Amino acid sequence: MKIWFFIILTLTFWLEARENPFMPVEKNLEYSTNIVIRQDELEKESINLSKTARELMFVELHIKNIDGSKSVQKVQIDKSVDWHKPIIIVHQDVQIIKEKNTKKHLLSFGKPKPFFTLEADNNIIYLTTKDKLIRDFILTNPYRLVFDLKRNARFLTYTQDVTTKQIKKVRLGNHHGYYRIVIDFDSNYKIKKEPKQGNTYLFRME
Repeated sequence: MKIWFFIILTLTFWLEARENPFMPVEKNLEYSTNIVIRQDELEKESINLSKTARELMFVELHIKNIDGSKSVQKVQIDKSVDWHKPIIIVHQDVQIIKEKNTKKHLLSFGKPKPFFTLEADNNIIYLTTKDKLIRDFILTNPYRLVFDLKRNARFLTYTQDVTTKQIKKVRLGNHHGYYRIVIDFDSNYKIKKEPKQGNTYLFRME
């Protein structure tokens, strides 16, 4: 009888001991943790646009939240874009300094004094001349902008290679009673004629 009492007492003590939180746990026992695996921190990402891109409508951010759920944040943009420039995502405190615009000289022609000067500044073409602009129009294959200006002049056809981001070359030809300036582009653009400023015709590329 004493032996059975001793066995029952031993089993009771052992079962109560397994509920004791201070008792060591088995090595293979699974447990949860609050440690979160963090991805590398975003600093800067660059997104190149296709040659046909002209307007950025909106940006969608697909975000993973602290609780593991996912959400989408949509930002409306509706701005024109230059496909030569990549879209930059920067995750830091930055001060954006707008780069000062400087006109790039494309072509001047005529002696002793040029009768026209052609320049470009970012997305604007400047044609400065006292000659009357008879017409301007677009031709394709390749994509190019044409100016016809009134003047009785005599010169041979001339071609000038250019190194701007949109313009590949400028060509000049002589016709009866007028001369023609042809601007060859690297892609298709919408060309918008801006109000004239003095002797300068302005054309915006979009």
